[in-house]
Amino acid sequence: MPTQVERRALQRAMEFHGGADGLALLLDTSADQVRRWSDGAEPVPPSVFMKVVDLVIEHDVAELRRHPSTPNSERPESKAEAESARLCYRVRGGAATPRSSGQVPIVHLFFAADFAPRDMKELLSTALDAALKVAGTDLGNIQFLDRSASLRIEAQRGFTRPFLAFFDMVRIGDACACGKALREQQQVFVEDVQTDPLFAGTVSGGVLLEAGVVAVASSPVIDAAGAAVGVVSTHYRRRVSPQAVNLDAQQMLADRLGQWLERDMHYKG
Repeated sequence: MPTQVERRALQRAMEFHGGADGLALLLDTSADQVRRWSDGAEPVPPSVFMKVVDLVIEHDVAELRRHPSTPNSERPESKAEAESARLCYRVRGGAATPRSSGQVPIVHLFFAADFAPRDMKELLSTALDAALKVAGTDLGNIQFLDRSASLRIEAQRGFTRPFLAFFDMVRIGDACACGKALREQQQVFVEDVQTDPLFAGTVSGGVLLEAGVVAVASSPVIDAAGAAVGVVSTHYRRRVSPQAVNLDAQQMLADRLGQWLERDMHYKG
């Protein structure tokens, strides 16, 4: 059955999109179906929940922009902002908990306390979708160590064959962001592939540029024993600053994935 968060998200979306009838048009379904979801009679599909949360955030951001000079305590939207925050999640001590309105929100099914992937494929697909949403890009991949101690791509979005063929197997010592993140067990951010020493004069740098990648962020996935077992990487088509891509949230996501792999999916490289 729908969680309280899912039902509240639906109810909020109905408030400013013309009730069940108006929201049904945006979700391409019937008003009766929307009512069944919001009443808790039927489970909300993950894709629907994600769309509803996006609608809530789009509305609240638009409202806040209409009153940029009004103090938070006096804004008529402050209640809406607080409600949006309750639809957001953060990872704290291995569990997903609501974020406060003072923090940058991460809104995605992957961070929900009751997220329950059916298998590894769904886990990785959802994690990658969340990573792209957090990073604000459409290019990314997730790699895991195989038995030969090489990183292999297990999930990807937006890349074509030349990129995938080259990065299908990455050694720990290779000159690339993902290899360095795994090797040093810390996040690596490259603001400009063309000028960064990591890629300067390398074949991997050329492959990235040919794929339209100008910047990259790679976050190590650490298992319960403290070992790096994989990397979540997001890629950008333009030069970006660290402040623009929410690096803390990207590492938080990789940490969450590591917890899932060890505890719930029993991943073994």
